[in-house]
Amino acid sequence: MLTPYGAVALGGALGAICRYVTKTGAQTLWGIYFPYGTLIVNSLGSFIGGLLLAVLSDRWSGTEGARLFIFSGFLGAYTTFSSFAMESLLMFEEHQWFKLCMNVLANNVGALFMVYLGWQLGKYIR
Repeated sequence: MLTPYGAVALGGALGAICRYVTKTGAQTLWGIYFPYGTLIVNSLGSFIGGLLLAVLSDRWSGTEGARLFIFSGFLGAYTTFSSFAMESLLMFEEHQWFKLCMNVLANNVGALFMVYLGWQLGKYIR
């Protein structure tokens, strides 16, 4: 049985590896003109979070370790607000206003939409 710290650490390690694979895969496919990798991990992580929250919300009793592993560990490491903020700052510094606006809108509105979509799908599955 993992301690709470162990659950967060293991989930975080797996989430960080998945984020690296996703971001480098996106750069390979679409280049580095726009931070598609960050957008993908934030959107997909939001969708997964909403889905699991809806599906598992009434089945969590006694599974604090699983909650910590998934939400604080895996999704906490997989999604990345700091990368989003740094990429946005670079766009600001380079006066790339349209790209900056698209990045801010896509990450924020996209994440809200994806968590809602995951939540709705999870309620349907449940």
